[in-house]
Amino acid sequence: MLLLGIISVTAGDLIAKSIIPLVSVWQLLVLRSTFGLIFLFITLLYLKKLPSIKTINLRAILFRSSLMSVCYLCFYLALAKIPIALVAGAFFCGPFFMVILSRIMLGETFGIWRSISLIGGFIGVLLVLQPNSVEFDPTMILALLSAFLYALTQVFTRKYCKKEDPVALSCWLTITFLTTGLLGILILWLLPSTIGTSFIDRPTLIPDWTPLLVIAFLGICSIVIHYALSAAYQNAPSSLLGPLEYIYLPLAVVGGYFFYDEIPNFTALIGIAIIISAGLIVAWRKDA
Repeated sequence: MLLLGIISVTAGDLIAKSIIPLVSVWQLLVLRSTFGLIFLFITLLYLKKLPSIKTINLRAILFRSSLMSVCYLCFYLALAKIPIALVAGAFFCGPFFMVILSRIMLGETFGIWRSISLIGGFIGVLLVLQPNSVEFDPTMILALLSAFLYALTQVFTRKYCKKEDPVALSCWLTITFLTTGLLGILILWLLPSTIGTSFIDRPTLIPDWTPLLVIAFLGICSIVIHYALSAAYQNAPSSLLGPLEYIYLPLAVVGGYFFYDEIPNFTALIGIAIIISAGLIVAWRKDA
């Protein structure tokens, strides 16, 4: 389930980057969520599983969904400005945050190998970010914030939403995305002086059929992602699953190169390689 979710995330991010110049982040959230909910409810009605959206602890689910909404917002804003490989490199501080948060919130222990992976991964992230380099873009801070919020969300899921149906988690998360997008559009409409040309303040427009179909695909993809990741983190230790998400990094680098001609510099590539290696240490060392 984790691998299915990560592969879907990579495909969705590569596709989303292509339509970022055409819509605002708020419009993207609204359209993607609307198509996702339509797909979800049609599927549940067909399978006669609509009751599966019933929740046990709605307050916990809404808090989880809010965390993930801010996480996605930060990620998309970073993706709009810098290459996807660099966003991915910064975002993959997440598994290190996850290991630490799992220790604090869940009491999960880790030994020498996982400690080595934490140190190695941190060094790799520094090489990707290159904070003292002229190539450093402050937007990468958004990717780091997104990483922390993602880690917090997944650990929170295991601690407080373990017994929830993944369908319910996916449904309410998509509803929260929709609400976030509508609020953004409403604020821009009420404050027209804030409207500009960037991804965050671009006016709401009716997109052509091609980007609309792409967003519809993203909506369906998002349901698969949320369901798969929720199911994974409900049923396995987050400190073990987190490092396995590193498969996203090479996929993002290759996808960025083939689809957008984005090539990270040599230092960033070394950093990405170190991050992947650190993740594999934990994946192979189950006793870490």
